[in-house]
Amino acid sequence: MRDWLVIKVNYGRYSAYLIADLDQKELALADTDPSPTDSSPTDPSPTDSSPTDSSPTDSSPTDSSPTDIDAQEYWRRNLSLMIKLGIIWFVVSYGCGILFVDTLNHIKIGGYKLGFWFAQQGSIYTFIALIFYYTKAMERLDREFGVEESD
Repeated sequence: MRDWLVIKVNYGRYSAYLIADLDQKELALADTDPSPTDSSPTDPSPTDSSPTDSSPTDSSPTDSSPTDIDAQEYWRRNLSLMIKLGIIWFVVSYGCGILFVDTLNHIKIGGYKLGFWFAQQGSIYTFIALIFYYTKAMERLDREFGVEESD
């Protein structure tokens, strides 16, 4: 008897199975159809319900099906967006609030020094603005890749 670890990942209407053969130390990714073709109940048999029906060697992580390419591009763009927004937040909170505070303190807004304002309020406001921007950008990205959530 072989030891298997099967993890089902759902994102929107897409599903994928991460299959690990613990005996052979192999790992595979199996795509599933987002809309099942047969909705009738089936008799659970070892060939229908066990993860051994799709061998880990059937599909490898290097396969490049259109769904894999779309998922890779989606996550690449998502990570790129998060890195850019993280850099902006770092520059505003650490740079303006700590590194450039003396230079910014020469500018006054409403009687308060700008460096003090960034250290106390600016980084928080910037973080909130970045959250709203990230939400809108991810909604656009989700629509582009067809994984948006329905209301």
